[in-house]
Amino acid sequence: MSNNSKEQENTPSSPKEPETAVVAEKAFADYFETTGRKSFKQFYYDWHIDAMIEPFAELAEYFNRRYPENTSEYFDNFVKEYTDSVNTYNIDCEKFCSVKSGIPNKDAELSKIIDKIETFSFEFRQFAYSFMSEHDYVAEFGNWTYKPNYPYSHMHGLAISVDILNKISEHYASFNNDKVAEKTRYVTDNYLRTNIAKDYRYNARYNYAYRKQSTRRFVALRNQMSEEYKTGQYNDFVEKFQVETLSGMSYGKYRPNGFELEFYVPEEYGNYAELIEYLKQKHGWKKVYTSNKNPEVYTDNEAAGVIERDESLAAMKGLAPVEYASRIIKSKQDEKECLRIMDSFDKGHANVHCSLHQHVSAEGFDLNTYKRLVKRMMQHEDMIVGNFAAPERRNNNLLYATYISRNLSSNGKRDYPFLCVMTDMCDDLTELREMVGFGHKYKTLNIMPSKTVEFRYMNANFNSRYVEAFLQFNRDFVNSAVNNEGTHINRPLANKFNWMQNLAEDNKTVLGKLSYYYQKPYDQYRPEKTVDAHTIYEENVYARHVADAINATGKFGYYNSWFLKRVRDARAK
Repeated sequence: MSNNSKEQENTPSSPKEPETAVVAEKAFADYFETTGRKSFKQFYYDWHIDAMIEPFAELAEYFNRRYPENTSEYFDNFVKEYTDSVNTYNIDCEKFCSVKSGIPNKDAELSKIIDKIETFSFEFRQFAYSFMSEHDYVAEFGNWTYKPNYPYSHMHGLAISVDILNKISEHYASFNNDKVAEKTRYVTDNYLRTNIAKDYRYNARYNYAYRKQSTRRFVALRNQMSEEYKTGQYNDFVEKFQVETLSGMSYGKYRPNGFELEFYVPEEYGNYAELIEYLKQKHGWKKVYTSNKNPEVYTDNEAAGVIERDESLAAMKGLAPVEYASRIIKSKQDEKECLRIMDSFDKGHANVHCSLHQHVSAEGFDLNTYKRLVKRMMQHEDMIVGNFAAPERRNNNLLYATYISRNLSSNGKRDYPFLCVMTDMCDDLTELREMVGFGHKYKTLNIMPSKTVEFRYMNANFNSRYVEAFLQFNRDFVNSAVNNEGTHINRPLANKFNWMQNLAEDNKTVLGKLSYYYQKPYDQYRPEKTVDAHTIYEENVYARHVADAINATGKFGYYNSWFLKRVRDARAK
């Protein structure tokens, strides 16, 4: 971008931001004023809820069209069959992970709709975890706010789908075969807000009609901004849309950081005291801690870091799960010493769920620095993750690191300029954290820590040179945002070190096969993209493994929310 363009952006006669962006900001201001709170979680809930509940509208319309006479009786009978099928559903056996298998007399269209309702059930807990208020989420699912996966959450979702269908059944006869789909949408939406997402209940001003109208308005603005952005109309608004001018970048400047490596060791080192003693002798380390409860362990320059159990890793035959967290690394020499963990054994054992996370110092950040970093990550996220991470971690397939650019849809490039407006609407870091990660850490870029930002998208790897490149790339990325440099990413480094290149030369990393495996794009909230029985079954197996590991560590207890819901429902009757 030319200097004249930069000057033009700052002249009094030129607009500070595009007109459509101003309209979008006013639309958000009206929305927040009408809802009575500035909550991005509520906005996301309202944005996604129509797609979530659409299968119920399709079902109601199907029966209205298929059975023009005695429609409500046919619908009531279906609800009973659906309920019976849910009551005999066995999520612990893949063969029986299908509601439609227990429902007779269904044609191809009805069968597909049932699959969509089952997908609603599968998605609902994650939807609630992301977008409902914590108060309402805890009331429904219990105090399991720590992890995004939850054993038997699908069964909880199925129970909610039964409740919704019974509520529709109560009203179906009154629809009188008129606007059945839209009336069903209202009944379903209102039921969820009245009974589960209670903090988002409708009132005189914030009502169903207003919510639908405002959502349509936001979608139109999102689409208009996307077209204007693609045609170059925003090129002069460098700061707002983080237009990359490709001016200089200070590569290689060291910024304090640290990394966490999840991996497996031979089972004879499952006793961490023995593992630590082995590591100290092999690497010449003076100290290794066994707990991070006191954060000062990371600032002890005589210690290599912390070895402890990672509760997200399931047991593997002949191996013991472990996580190594380095001390705060302040120089290349520090980094070299901590990276010795890669050479602890002849082979580095991991599986596709093992991660390599990096924390980079946020010292000196102000709110604008965080916003700049967030925008740049949203803009380059596909390239960054695609360059360094294994294929199974791309495109939102990793539950523990979903894309921040895809909070609105799976088309992050289209959504980017609208997300920039949302970013600038945040008045403090708390609001930005809610807007970016829904108040959770499980994103490619995690801005929840108080003193660092965390990159969570990378898989465990034991190619030291490749890991060095990954660590440097992220440090350069952060430094560029801090210094507001025109070049956002270190392309020469990314071109030299990428996943395909690493795959060809890495002869150390050994990926063990999991007893469970599936690929599922997360954070879609689009039940029309149905899940199959294999995914439902394996997701629950994985969640059970995580719960077992958490129980083993004693960090906190797991209890079955589906069982508790059934108890609550029984007491209510």
